[in-house]
Amino acid sequence: MERGRRADEEAREALEAERARLRQEVQQQLEKAQKVELDSVSKVAEMERVLEGEKERMRTGVKDALEELRRVRAEAADAVEDAKTALSQEKAKFDQEKLRFLNDLEDERQKLYAETDAKTRAVRAEAAASLEAERAAVRKDLEEKVRIKVEQLRVHYEKEAQRAAIADQARTDLAKALEPAGMGAAPEPAKAAPPQPEAPAPVQADAAVQAEERPVPTPPSALLSALSEAPAAERIPPAPVAQSPLETAPAAQPSSPQASAKRMSLWGRMGLVGLAAAAVAVVAGVCLQRSLGVRSHPVPFSHPTALVWVGKDLWVSDWFDQAVYRMTLENGVLKVGRRHHLPGSHVTGMAVDGGVLYLADSWKRQIMKYRVGAELTLEDFWPSPGPNPSALSHDGTYLWSADSGLNAVYRHALDESLSVLNTYPVSFSPVCLEKDGGRFWSAGSESRMVLRLNERLGLSEAFVHPKLEDGWQPLSCMAVKGGRFWVGRDGLNVVHEVPKASLRNVPPPAPGK
Repeated sequence: MERGRRADEEAREALEAERARLRQEVQQQLEKAQKVELDSVSKVAEMERVLEGEKERMRTGVKDALEELRRVRAEAADAVEDAKTALSQEKAKFDQEKLRFLNDLEDERQKLYAETDAKTRAVRAEAAASLEAERAAVRKDLEEKVRIKVEQLRVHYEKEAQRAAIADQARTDLAKALEPAGMGAAPEPAKAAPPQPEAPAPVQADAAVQAEERPVPTPPSALLSALSEAPAAERIPPAPVAQSPLETAPAAQPSSPQASAKRMSLWGRMGLVGLAAAAVAVVAGVCLQRSLGVRSHPVPFSHPTALVWVGKDLWVSDWFDQAVYRMTLENGVLKVGRRHHLPGSHVTGMAVDGGVLYLADSWKRQIMKYRVGAELTLEDFWPSPGPNPSALSHDGTYLWSADSGLNAVYRHALDESLSVLNTYPVSFSPVCLEKDGGRFWSAGSESRMVLRLNERLGLSEAFVHPKLEDGWQPLSCMAVKGGRFWVGRDGLNVVHEVPKASLRNVPPPAPGK
């Protein structure tokens, strides 16, 4: 029992010792945990302090960034305003320079046209003077020939009259010689009478009598009367005297062969003057007839570059106005239906395909595609195949363009790149292209001729009209509709309507015209 108690005491002591050790370890662990907790709390506090400081720094940075952003935005807005102001000033300056350039260009054009017109007038005056001198020389030559012919006729009739007088005298002498004796004195010979047909004498006649039997040409009545009234001495033809064809015989002098020749020369001159007057009347009548039917329609622009008829609408572009006009013909008067302003453009060619409008711009060297609506909307553009595009035309399948710098015509496919399918060199500078009846019409700017092209776009025919040759303004555009040509000229605020029947066919111009 004692042993059991002792064992229990030992076990109890060991348990207590173990409890004490465990309490100590727990206490140490608690102290360590408290220390760790304190360290964690201090660290958390430090982290919270650091985080709060970082937050504050970030708040300050964000605030500074926002301030900087506001400042940058304000500076950018100021810069944009300054740029807009500078751009507006530059644009205004550019517009002024452009207007000045256009005015200088127009003045230079007017000056060149005036010089060309002066030179043309001088050449025409020189040609007219040369033609007048040539006409005067021809007239003088004709008058000299007429005078010589009249003089020859006068001499011929005088010789015939002299021969008839000699025959009369021979007949009188022969009658005296054949009178029977005892008849008394021979009667006084009568005046010469016209030869009468009679039987041949039974004796041999001399040469004078034989000359009587030859037929004598009948002279004019004026010469017969002059020869019958003149004495026999005056019937011998005098020596020829050179007389001016402008002289006429005085009315107080008796008729003579010279006076008759002068009168015939006068009548010849009057006939020439009458023929010249008739020729002038015929030419004036032809010009008047050709001018009939030509109408000039006033328009609100004066520098047209393209004309296209689409149904009842006439589309017109003007390079100076930088605009495209859509006009209608009402009661014979062209009226503007809509005007599309295209700032910065220099339209030189135009074609319409349904709701699509193609424009050629020689300043930008581009061909542009617009959608037609209330306004024109640019859909696409391509570089022109030549440096100076001058005309466009649409035949329903292809788009055709012309270049007046290279003297060439191009056929384009209506694809995304407006590919060039064919290139046709031409012998002139085309300012328009208009397909009618399967073949193209064009025009010469300076020659002011309407040109007909063949299948290979070579010159086939050329036509002129007095209305198109009047003035110095060159042809700049043309359209064909219903057998009539609608023609615009750079510098005129009218569009001419010229019937095809009134055009006059002339030889095609030389290459390069």
